[in-house]
Amino acid sequence: MENKLPKGWQVVKLGDVVEHVKDKIPNREEWNFDRYIGGEHFEEGEIRITRSAPIEGNEEVIGSAFHIRFKPGQVLYVTRNPRLRKGGIVDFEGVCSNVTFTLESKDGKLLQKLLPFIIQTESFTKHACNSAHGSTNPFLNWKDIASYDLLLPPINEQNKIAEVLWSIEKAIMDEEVMSKSLSKFKELITDQLLLNGLTHSNFKKTPIGPIPDSWEFIKIGEAININPDGMTYKKGDTIKYIDISTITETGLIGEPTLYEFSEAPSRARRSIQKEDVLISMVRPYLKAFAKVNLDDKNLVCSTGFAVLRETNRILSDYIYQFVLSNIFMNQVEVSMVGSNYPAINQGDFNKFIIPLPPIDEQKKIINVLNKIELVSRQHKNNLYSLKALRQKLMNELLLGKTRLE
Repeated sequence: MENKLPKGWQVVKLGDVVEHVKDKIPNREEWNFDRYIGGEHFEEGEIRITRSAPIEGNEEVIGSAFHIRFKPGQVLYVTRNPRLRKGGIVDFEGVCSNVTFTLESKDGKLLQKLLPFIIQTESFTKHACNSAHGSTNPFLNWKDIASYDLLLPPINEQNKIAEVLWSIEKAIMDEEVMSKSLSKFKELITDQLLLNGLTHSNFKKTPIGPIPDSWEFIKIGEAININPDGMTYKKGDTIKYIDISTITETGLIGEPTLYEFSEAPSRARRSIQKEDVLISMVRPYLKAFAKVNLDDKNLVCSTGFAVLRETNRILSDYIYQFVLSNIFMNQVEVSMVGSNYPAINQGDFNKFIIPLPPIDEQKKIINVLNKIELVSRQHKNNLYSLKALRQKLMNELLLGKTRLE
């Protein structure tokens, strides 16, 4: 293997150049930090850890396992289920659990700023998965990670690699900021347009605020066709099934699952068609909502969705924008029942109300919101592309497949 190494590179064990820092502070009276990081705060495959939670008010959630202090610049790596690739660099001080390793480079042989990229490479992940113990909840010991064969470039080349990878990471951060700003702007303008319209001077009072005089204020069931179709399929028919997990993110429907109807899940009982709007009734605050853009026959969705279909009074695109708005979500929140999996009931839809403009104005409002959505989607696509590029270059640069001469 060494004969194939780029000039100046060497193979070392990760444990030879990286230290597992065990900064234990079990006595909470000695804690002079106010944040903690648990497994839920890691984003799969990400380089930076940006999420955390306050210690105050979460003492019982934290439990006795959280006693490892981390400091800015250190790299955290979750040792449970390594296939999830949970690890990254932090820029603040706090506490994590004893199943999260706190890592630092040692002896100046490896740049610390390269370490978060190394633990996200395909090579390291493969090693971690192959070294894990147990089947139900696979875990790693330090010696499992320390035994990883690391290809170590000379320091000058490490600096070049780090410069390239962190320049991409900076572009990712910029896109994240832009995407969040656009999402916030879209949320604000949606609520404004769906409540006040485009150009109105005369308004009337309603329980949710003033709306244009020319608009209706009605229950959504008076304008929208809710759960319009039953099932007409029989044994031997093939269906294309959409469940909540098929909605990969708000507005995006993945590939439906093919089933013979007799073998389909028991919840596969709602026939749907193109332009229908699907709303998850379980944990609706996650907004597993989407407008059906598939023109396939035999489309069926789970009874965990409410299906909303346009009528001669309301357009499908307007329904979709409305269910994303705070005007709708505020009504949903007060109707949810249950603690572990809060949900709304089918009957709740008959209670929800909607400020309804004429069709012509609906089209104008949709046009404005679609333009904002298009820009937002472009930035999200940029973000996906940058992350794919980051992963590609991590794997190539840190294995010497691509050189920076």
